Amino acid sequence: MKTRKQIESIADKAIKACFKDGKLLEKKALGFVNLFKSQSRIEAIKLLSEFLKRMRVALNATTMIVESTIPLSSRQKDIIKRKFSLQFTITNSEFKLNPQLLGGLKIKVGDHIYDDSIRSRIYQVKEAIAGS
Repeated sequence: MKTRKQIESIADKAIKACFKDGKLLEKKALGFVNLFKSQSRIEAIKLLSEFLKRMRVALNATTMIVESTIPLSSRQKDIIKRKFSLQFTITNSEFKLNPQLLGGLKIKVGDHIYDDSIRSRIYQVKEAIAGS
């Protein structure tokens, strides 16, 4: 029976092998899933669970989610993608409407959040007033 650390290490190595230049190698990932499934039932569940958890984190790290109050033009989307591609490896982009922002943009790539929305600015002013 593998220890928790061994399972984490195996899953981590598998995740690293499943990505090249920030892009998912689907056949490689499927190969690891099949390999993990061939283990004893308990180890298979533990390995697959850890692998999927880490896969979700890895995929989120390369996905850019852009929220705006109005639909963005293709040109605006391209500019945003280009600027953020300088700092992050982006393999997938999602553009969503969020009227609660009141204006501006909110962009999330992995754990990084760039919030230049009116709502965020109002909150910052509120905190500055309350803090003084």
